[in-house]
Amino acid sequence: MNVYAIRPDGTGLVKLTHSTGGTVHDQAGAWSPDGRKIAFKRCSNCNGDQMIYTMNADGAHVKELTPGDVPVSWGSHP
Repeated sequence: MNVYAIRPDGTGLVKLTHSTGGTVHDQAGAWSPDGRKIAFKRCSNCNGDQMIYTMNADGAHVKELTPGDVPVSWGSHP
């Protein structure tokens, strides 16, 4: 599972992450308000522990924001 970007008209599909092997899954991308960054979660074997990452809109400069495996809850409040 990887993160992709695509134009609203369905053209320009670009693979932004390159996880392989079926054990690492990158998912749930969200754009920053200025459109320059994407936040996404990565899970290994998806056993409940997930990490939060950011990357540039072109997929470059992937950076982990969480200090290793942490449980993630996508609640509606900070």
